[in-house]
Amino acid sequence: MCAIAPQCYPEEFFTYSGFGGKFPAELKYAGYDSIVIVGKADKPVYLSIHDGDVEIKDASNLWGLDTFETQKVLTDSHPRASVLTIGPAGENLSRIAIIINETSGAAGQGGYGAVMGSKNLKAIVTRGTGTLKIARPDDFMELIRQRKAAGEWMAGAGTTRLRYPLRPETIREEMKEKYLKKFSGCYACPYQCHGVYDIPGIGKGAQVCVDSWYGFHDLDSAKGMWEGNLLSQKLGINNYELNALMMFLYRGMETGVVKKEDTGLSSIPMIDQRSEPEHGGEKAHHEFLEELLGGIAEGTSPFAQGTARAAEQFGQSAVDLYNSIFAAWGNMSHHMRGVAEALHWATDTRDPFNSCHDYMVFGNNTEVADWFGVPGGYLAGESEGK
Repeated sequence: MCAIAPQCYPEEFFTYSGFGGKFPAELKYAGYDSIVIVGKADKPVYLSIHDGDVEIKDASNLWGLDTFETQKVLTDSHPRASVLTIGPAGENLSRIAIIINETSGAAGQGGYGAVMGSKNLKAIVTRGTGTLKIARPDDFMELIRQRKAAGEWMAGAGTTRLRYPLRPETIREEMKEKYLKKFSGCYACPYQCHGVYDIPGIGKGAQVCVDSWYGFHDLDSAKGMWEGNLLSQKLGINNYELNALMMFLYRGMETGVVKKEDTGLSSIPMIDQRSEPEHGGEKAHHEFLEELLGGIAEGTSPFAQGTARAAEQFGQSAVDLYNSIFAAWGNMSHHMRGVAEALHWATDTRDPFNSCHDYMVFGNNTEVADWFGVPGGYLAGESEGK
């Protein structure tokens, strides 16, 4: 997805965001390579694409629904279709609003949920029954086999097995043993790196990466972490940005740079010393999440426009604090690990490493090493060989 991105800071830049799931495949099977949306509807609408039949339909009954509810309503009336939708955060033009497909295929970066909301476009529904012809099927299947072997650490285990690094071991075991239902992946992908979880009383959804970092690191509760993840997905809020928000909020309150009365929050558990379960932490966490995420989705919270812009409202000391944590033009980011990464950052308008972890994080990428003539690969944290 490409457009002027409202999340970009300090100015709105042209950038991009990608999403997985089933929607891209359905669009291709319907016979389209891309969609261009121009202008604004007079009332809430959704775009329906079924092969060659394209219609703009009324979405007044969908406006105000969360992303899960919207997909349920639209798939009931459009069987076997894939739905791309925004939640209340996008409707209310939050700069950190996402567009989501299924429960984990999100265009998370850029604030593109607000772009759809500004056009009164609630959703795009696509069903394709066509086929694709592979130009070189043998070469294609060989490439799939190579990629599957290269990514075997993810296939069947998911990024979930690498996550929760700052969580107690009890959370990792609880999520795996009690709530993990299966692994899934984007359409026709051999990796199956999405962990599908279902926690009674909270709900079912898929987890890939950043959602596992969410919340309070001293909250020893899988339920508390999962509740934050699922609620942000339903409301259509960028989970990656929420990590920056949590760190900034904690450090800001701790240092006195941010005052509680300026946040619009009645309670902040990690500051109020109520985050341990034995001290009512789960209840406090639940109330905090509903207040914070609800305020972002409604557009009433200062954080609805992103943490960097919220820091501006709190004063220069808050801006300096935020920049000391995340200096990436207002973005929650992967930090640089070498000279080559600096070139990426210098030429991009967002965090360039969401989609190339292999290069930046894991290192020893022999394919990249061969391309650039570096024998033996390289180390992710070093500049040598890059």
